[in-house]
Amino acid sequence: MTIIPFWFIPSHGDGRWLGSDEGSRPTEFGYLSQVAVAADRLGFHGVLLPTGRTCEDSWVLASAETTPQGAPERQQAELPHRDIVVSDGDVLRSGDSVVKLYLTPGHTPGTISAIVQARTGAKTVPLSLFGSVAFPTTLGPTAHTAGLLTYDQSVQRFARISREAGAQGILNTHIFADGTRQRLDALRTHAPGDPNPFLIGAEATGRYYQVLHHCLLAAQARAADPGAANTGF
Repeated sequence: MTIIPFWFIPSHGDGRWLGSDEGSRPTEFGYLSQVAVAADRLGFHGVLLPTGRTCEDSWVLASAETTPQGAPERQQAELPHRDIVVSDGDVLRSGDSVVKLYLTPGHTPGTISAIVQARTGAKTVPLSLFGSVAFPTTLGPTAHTAGLLTYDQSVQRFARISREAGAQGILNTHIFADGTRQRLDALRTHAPGDPNPFLIGAEATGRYYQVLHHCLLAAQARAADPGAANTGF
């Protein structure tokens, strides 16, 4: 398998320590442009853009090269060229690895989910990756999210896509939150014939999205009642 490295655009700010503002750099267009240009010059094939309420809107950031030539933020900044804009159903191939991409607005209007063809031994199995499981706080769209109603529609649609693809497990964009690190550790000592910790089966994968849907129904009921206790998810 060929590995194609990407870098990361720190659209929530940049610094030496995660979760600390000490020594951090603010999110400024000029600095992000420097990072993108440096990644290009160092030979990275692209950059990843984070999504979420704590990050600048990724679909706006990705369109940065449309900024007028005379704009102040363009001064002394060499802007990278935007290569690809993802459309629903696009297929990303890297060597013999295949990822099919879907637009699933909710967490943000630009959230992307994927069916990933993963390899275990000599077999290839599909895994389901939903773009984000952090819920919006409002029923309808805001400047930063697509709202709970759209989010729920995306969850139900992607549950159907995952079922039709025969997905045998779940991936998460935040590996510290769902036990992925522990499963990776388990794979390092994985012996032939041992069960793969990422493969939970189609039924359990479907239940995952059912639970997510019912949690969203509760979140919608809470958002519709301003007097309800905000306990969070």
